[in-house]
Amino acid sequence: MALNKLVAIGMEAVKTGNSAEKDKLRLDEDRYRFLLENTGDILWTVDLTGRWQFMTKNVEKILHLKESDIIGRTIWDVVAPEYHEEVMSLQRREAVLQSDCRG
Repeated sequence: MALNKLVAIGMEAVKTGNSAEKDKLRLDEDRYRFLLENTGDILWTVDLTGRWQFMTKNVEKILHLKESDIIGRTIWDVVAPEYHEEVMSLQRREAVLQSDCRG
C-alpha cells in the first residue's frame, strides 16, 4: 500500500471515528514499522532543504554513524569533502534513471 494511501486512510479513520478503518490503519502501520525495522538497507526521508528527517537504525551498522548524529543534517555535512563530486555524480545518474522510468 502506498504511503499516501495509508495517510488518506488514517485521516478518514480519525475524521469518521470508523473502528474498522482505525483497525486497518493500525495493521498497515504495523506492517510499515516491521518493514522499516527489519530491512537490511538504510531508508530515510529528507525535507525540502535536503535535511534528513528520518533514518532507519541500520545506519549505525552500515555506516557506523548514530542516527541522532545525522537527523537534521544534510548529506554534505556527513560526506567527506573529497567525495562530494562522486556523490553529486551518483545523484545525477540516479535522477536520470528516475526520469527515464517516469516516462
